[in-house]
Amino acid sequence: MFRLLCIEYKMTTPEYFLDKMQPYELDLFLDNMNYAYRYSWEQARFISYILSLPNVDRKKYPNFSMNDIQEFPWDKDKDEIEPLTDKDIENFKNMQKRTYSFEDIE
Repeated sequence: MFRLLCIEYKMTTPEYFLDKMQPYELDLFLDNMNYAYRYSWEQARFISYILSLPNVDRKKYPNFSMNDIQEFPWDKDKDEIEPLTDKDIENFKNMQKRTYSFEDIE
């Protein structure tokens, strides 16, 4: 476990892992290990996408995107986010008005 979290994934320092880490934190680290190299994977996918563009037949694949190269687990997370409705936006505006209202202050 030490080798994975501290050396391979560089998610924590050895001092923290050995002296301060609580057992509940270990679950959080293990659940999110696939995000440790997220930036590197995104970069590799982007480079592959750019290099493949000249060879893609736009008639056959008109909506060719980076997800066609490789799909990652975090791509699915984006679909789970619900878009804001007009009612939500209005509620936020009203909340902002109440929060930043200086009429009550004398």
